[in-house]
Amino acid sequence: MKKYLFSAIAMAMMSATLLSCSNDDNNNDNSGSSTMPTPQFESLVTNIVLDEPVKVRPSLDEGRQLELSEITLAEDGIVFFQIKDIRIDTETDKPVPTDEDKVIVVPDKAKSFDGSKLVLEKHGSIEIIEITRATIIARVNVNVQLDVPGYGTVVFETEAENLPGATVNKPTTPTDKAQLDLFRTWKIRGIMCDITGDVTVSKEFTGGYLKPICDEAIRQGATLTEEEQAEFNKTIQSITISRAGIFNITYTDGTCLANTYTWQAGQTSFNISILTDDMANKYISEGSVVSYEIKGNRCNLKLDTEIKGNKNYRAVLILQLEY
Repeated sequence: MKKYLFSAIAMAMMSATLLSCSNDDNNNDNSGSSTMPTPQFESLVTNIVLDEPVKVRPSLDEGRQLELSEITLAEDGIVFFQIKDIRIDTETDKPVPTDEDKVIVVPDKAKSFDGSKLVLEKHGSIEIIEITRATIIARVNVNVQLDVPGYGTVVFETEAENLPGATVNKPTTPTDKAQLDLFRTWKIRGIMCDITGDVTVSKEFTGGYLKPICDEAIRQGATLTEEEQAEFNKTIQSITISRAGIFNITYTDGTCLANTYTWQAGQTSFNISILTDDMANKYISEGSVVSYEIKGNRCNLKLDTEIKGNKNYRAVLILQLEY
């Protein structure tokens, strides 16, 4: 567990990242037949892990290298590209680990996928070829143009004569109705905050704009720097929970807070692990447990956490989602 600095508001942002669902007025349980429509790419969910990353030196900073290492297609066609941003010694051409190294996840949208060739709506494609070992091991041809935060438009392209190997994972479809309903890309309706301790906030906020939550916490005594306040000037656009093992928050500015999860015994709740460098890393304990509950086409994601550090507080945060 990490040592966290205090910020009541950051919990609201992380409630989304923690992707759990909880009680809403008149919520039912997770039993019964599904009434949710099937996402367009539900049967084609795929995770591709490259043996060797596709490397690019962004022109804005020759001392850094971007390495595309993993690609995930989620149920509603959102494609997430996992990129390592690392420091490179320009003389030796070798990585020089620094605190500035981080993981960036860039979202895009699939136009089509036939099980072997994934075509993006914006620009580019990923083709899985030379499949062996029951479609587990493959070679991958990558040619994509991505908007990478901090670097602008970046082209990742493999060499035709030297295609990287890859492991192609196609996760099984769950038989549990509630899990099947959970796995999709949700829109946010609102956020409910109930924070007690050194700071008290109990209020419901409409939509996914995080700044009002920040302002309310400050009115109630929270102390945040100007830089921390500025980071909350963003709006949640969507939340993707996939059986590929990811749950990611995409913001309207194109950035993404990416996470993985691991089911607990019984598979009614799960533990989360944060991938990307974000304020959320400071305020949520690694392995936090979340749960979910769905009613009709709505889902509540709940986080119940206790933070001890410069400030001490307990927070119950619920993201109200709709499909």
